[in-house]
Amino acid sequence: MIWQYFPIGFRFPVADFSDATRRACWKITLAALKNGETQGITLYDAQQTYDPGSGGPVYLCIACFYGIKQARASAKMLYTLDRLTARLCRHQPFLQANALESFGPYPLLGTLGADGTIAVTEAGEPLLKDLEAPPMPRGGGMRLLLISDADANEGSAESCTRTLGTAAAEEDFSVRRLHVADGGYGTVRALVTGRNGRYETVSVNRADGERVSDVIGVLPGGVAVIEAAGRDCVTIGALIRKALDLGYRKICLGASGCIDPGNALEVPAALGMRFLSETDEPVDPQEQNLSQIARIDRTGLDARLSECECTALTDACAEDDAAIAALLDVPAKGHALLCALGAIGFSTAPGAETVSGMIDASGAIRQCDFAVLHTFCKDGGTAQWTLAELNAQKKPACLLGAEPLDAQRLMRENPVLRGVVRLADGSEDAQRAAFFGEVLPMTGKDVAKTERI
Repeated sequence: MIWQYFPIGFRFPVADFSDATRRACWKITLAALKNGETQGITLYDAQQTYDPGSGGPVYLCIACFYGIKQARASAKMLYTLDRLTARLCRHQPFLQANALESFGPYPLLGTLGADGTIAVTEAGEPLLKDLEAPPMPRGGGMRLLLISDADANEGSAESCTRTLGTAAAEEDFSVRRLHVADGGYGTVRALVTGRNGRYETVSVNRADGERVSDVIGVLPGGVAVIEAAGRDCVTIGALIRKALDLGYRKICLGASGCIDPGNALEVPAALGMRFLSETDEPVDPQEQNLSQIARIDRTGLDARLSECECTALTDACAEDDAAIAALLDVPAKGHALLCALGAIGFSTAPGAETVSGMIDASGAIRQCDFAVLHTFCKDGGTAQWTLAELNAQKKPACLLGAEPLDAQRLMRENPVLRGVVRLADGSEDAQRAAFFGEVLPMTGKDVAKTERI
């Protein structure tokens, strides 16, 4: 039988291999060897100033196997350890079987026994004595997709996905964050971040007359994105006019979440439409004055709207507002704001489906190994679309939510869900605890579905 050498090499910028540096290399090497159950081997070290891959200095942690068969089997196992290279990417590790016969002799440091204990020689004491191998990172380069459904807590969603992303990176996951929306809160952020757009700050007047700063999202191709959520109808109309003033002729408006939908006629009024009484007196188009409106004067409507491609995005399930639709002479296909937008040339599209298509959320899901959906509304359009897509692509996932969740029903309806976690506490400590204690155990390839409430 011939002894077979198997080195795990560490590249460094300079050939300064102190005991501390070498000990750090051995700590991780032993973790890999123990993780791969390659025990009962002798351990050597070596320093080389030549490496065909980079030409830089290399420190080698050498495992010596008795026999070609064992060496090849161990080499095959170590090559499949994504977690080893993920942990060691800082030092660009490489593995190479049976490549050291022409070098040597090498200092013998000790033996890794079948029981995992290390018998250390005098030469190996500075490097291996009392050395505890750390557990291997659990991510191992696994592609983790953090999907944030902003809903009405956009700041909390952003904070949570940032915290989860940091925690996942510590375990060597490859992390990607994806903001999704359904035409409500977070629509501008989802499209700007998903399409590499930008924000344009503008000043507009609110319904109470106060002048405030707001933002319009700008996407490649000159598409302006406006969000109705949290805004009154006067502000929404002012934002549309501001987008026109800035030269944009493609406008996407997230039409869910307006704070005063009863005043929807304020939107076309802000763009030049006039509402008149039977005596042709102007009528303030607020909700309480609708009965006074006898006719509508469209002659002053901003002519630039006719040049635009305008789309209202919503998954809202509100009843059709027949009264507003009849007043504006438009089809009754949604709540009052949708009717008002329809009267100035906006078409309507499903929110979650359209936003997800624009940011290629399906592609992001396709490229991930595990998905974490952080949602504030399990029955919202975004959560429903995302869960449907995860199921269609058969991507394992877990669901995090701030509200009480019916774990059994959700997991029964969504075969890909491995667990459901409620984040009752939105603090960073609680989010990290939820990731390490609840989410991380679900990411294993062979993990069975578990119910977590």
